[in-house]
Amino acid sequence: MQIEIYMPCEPQSVCDVINITFVLIAVIAALFFIRVLIHEYKNIQGVKKTKRPSKSSKRKQAKKK
Repeated sequence: MQIEIYMPCEPQSVCDVINITFVLIAVIAALFFIRVLIHEYKNIQGVKKTKRPSKSSKRKQAKKK
């Protein structure tokens, strides 16, 4: 699917530069979004992996026995 943006500019080179700028901004935004998603995923996975009973609760269980 081709997306066309109508820009009435006289020299074609100006339009090309503007189009390249839009594409670069979109690619950078997509990469940043993916980076944030990966970072948040790792944070969520890290929280799930490190939920262990604290040392004080282990001592309480040992005293009960």
